[in-house]
Amino acid sequence: ANNVVLTVDANGAAIGASGVDNDINVTLTGTVTASAAVGNGGIYLTETGNMSVLSINANTGNIELQADGGTIKDANGTNDEDTDVIAANFTVRNSSGIGSSTLDALNLDITGLAIANGSGDAFLTTAGGFAMGMLNINVAYNLDLRAKSGSITDNNSNVTAGNLTLRVDANNASIGAPGLANHIELHLSGTLNAFAQNGNGGIFF
Repeated sequence: ANNVVLTVDANGAAIGASGVDNDINVTLTGTVTASAAVGNGGIYLTETGNMSVLSINANTGNIELQADGGTIKDANGTNDEDTDVIAANFTVRNSSGIGSSTLDALNLDITGLAIANGSGDAFLTTAGGFAMGMLNINVAYNLDLRAKSGSITDNNSNVTAGNLTLRVDANNASIGAPGLANHIELHLSGTLNAFAQNGNGGIFF
C-alpha cells in the first residue's frame, strides 16, 4: 500500500501485541499513522523497508517498532517538532537507523526508551524526560538524544554506540543521577558529548 492508517477506539485496545511474532506487518511506499489512544493497549508494528512515521499514538501504552532492512524516520521532514510517537515505553528493534539528522530527528513523548539490534545512526528528541534502558545501535554508528524538558534517568541502562551525544535542555535537568546505581552505563567506540548546561542538575556516567 501507499499510506496506512490503523485505529482502535475501545479502552485498552491494542494494535498487534508485544514480540515480533505478534506485530502487525506492513509494506508501504508512504506513511504510517496508528492510534490506540484510549487506555494502554499499545501498538506493535513491523515494516519491510523504511518506516515513515506520521503519527503513532499509544497514549499510556507501549510501542514496539521494527523496520526490516530500513530506517524509522519522521515523515514531516527537517525542522519539524511535531510529536511522532506517544507512548509509555518505546522500543525499536532491528532498524538500520532512526531519524535522519539532529534537524530531522524522530520526535517522541515517552517515559522509557530501548533500542535493540540497531545498525545505523539514531537521532531522537523527547518532549520530556525519559528513563534510558538498553540502547544498542552497534559501535560502528552514532547516537544523538535530546530531552527538551526533564532529565534522562537510568533504567538498567546499557548504551552501545560509536559516538554518543546527550542533551538535556531544562533548568536543573540531569543526565543520570548521583550514586553508582543511578549512573548511565556506556560502551562506546568513539567520543562522548554530554550537555546539562542549564542549572545544576549534573551529569553522571
